[in-house]
Amino acid sequence: MRPAFQTLLAVSLIASAGAAIARPSHPMKGAELAPQATVTLAAARTTALKAHPGKITDQELESEAGGSGLRYS
Repeated sequence: MRPAFQTLLAVSLIASAGAAIARPSHPMKGAELAPQATVTLAAARTTALKAHPGKITDQELESEAGGSGLRYS
């Protein structure tokens, strides 16, 4: 994985409050795209929290132009 993509992914996934991981009770938006993703949600969360410790309050996998075409946010 390219370092710039990892950083973008990390920044996209982080909410800057708290130190614990919050798992929303609702399913991830865009879950139907997960089989096409080259990075799992768990790996994306781990990468994001290592780069920027905090609390993840929401998660989404969306189709975007460029790269693989998918992005966690």
